[in-house]
Amino acid sequence: MTRYGIHTPLPYILVLLTALGCKTKKDEASQAATKQTAAQPTAQSSDHAVSSGHPGADSKEMQYYSGAHILVAYKGAMRAKPEVKRTKDEAKKLAAKLQKELTQNPDEFDALAKKYSDGPSGPYGGSLGTWPKGRMVPAFQTAIESIKIGEVSDPVETDFGFHVIKRLPVPPDEDLSATQLLVSYQGAQRAKPAIKRTREAAMALATKLAKQAKGNPDGFDALVKKHSDGPAAASGGSLRPWNARTSHMPPIFSTTVMKLKVGQVSDPVETPHGFHIFKRMPPPPEYAGSHILVAYKGAMRAGPKVKRSKAEAKALATKLAKEAQNEPAHFVELAKKYSDGPSGPRGGSLGKWRKGAMVPAFDEAVSKVKIGNVTGPVETPFGFHVIKREALPK
Repeated sequence: MTRYGIHTPLPYILVLLTALGCKTKKDEASQAATKQTAAQPTAQSSDHAVSSGHPGADSKEMQYYSGAHILVAYKGAMRAKPEVKRTKDEAKKLAAKLQKELTQNPDEFDALAKKYSDGPSGPYGGSLGTWPKGRMVPAFQTAIESIKIGEVSDPVETDFGFHVIKRLPVPPDEDLSATQLLVSYQGAQRAKPAIKRTREAAMALATKLAKQAKGNPDGFDALVKKHSDGPAAASGGSLRPWNARTSHMPPIFSTTVMKLKVGQVSDPVETPHGFHIFKRMPPPPEYAGSHILVAYKGAMRAGPKVKRSKAEAKALATKLAKEAQNEPAHFVELAKKYSDGPSGPRGGSLGKWRKGAMVPAFDEAVSKVKIGNVTGPVETPFGFHVIKREALPK
């Protein structure tokens, strides 16, 4: 379930299968009406040094794995950074040294990953999040299957270098919703130029704000708007809903929020962006439906075959909406014939999604129409949508 948030790439994102363009029903929800929430960094659910690029079946029956790794690269290894100067033999020896140390002190994995790993997940303690079987390169997958949860593997060689892997428990299939207050500092990733506070000052401020918010959770939004350095501060720091198992949010986001009850506020947790304070929110409402996307030349993600003008697209969408409203049973047929979205061949079906996964105009339109009815045209950057709301699957 690549349900929420596969479309917010940041510099530290690892190469994901979904980032390579493989589409699912839930990806369609993103493409049809993507909500870009820049306040939330996207996580390292896979790593350019281990992801195989093979599609994993998006289903609850899929076998999932969770883990972290320390990548010790060497000069000439695939995608090794220019500053990596060690030889292959030196990399192998360092990986063996780290593995030996971690066998004796597995709790040091996070710190050693931050210090030694050459992978993009290093700043996150090497965490790779969760992935379905078949996502990682064979040598990596075989290694993690051979160890128990909490154990550390022997060094594993791939084209990217040598990996020391720690297997972690797979998180529950749980949908999460939260708002965040980010306290950044000079030198943190994506810190605004105007931010001059030190890391120590940021930690002190975050600790103070967390204590204040715990004493008055209802005032959290006000604290966010006043103090947060996240780009969504003005709107209360709302994060796009995500799934603890299958989304690409940093695992530390999920583990922190899962410990909270709805309405509770967390202690500060640190990422390369700064110190985050979370307030757990109730899950937003779910919707289900289908759509017919009528794109036009110049619309976001419009295919090269789309030649109609914006006015022509609106006129066609208006015509289709009227026809679908008069005969809702014809919706599937109309979607297959006219929709420019990837869901067209399956009758426009988007499956289900939570409020916030779509752009506001799309969600607002769905919320106002009764189940079984059709609304539209609804304009988004992708074109004009004719939307049919459906009952949630049981």
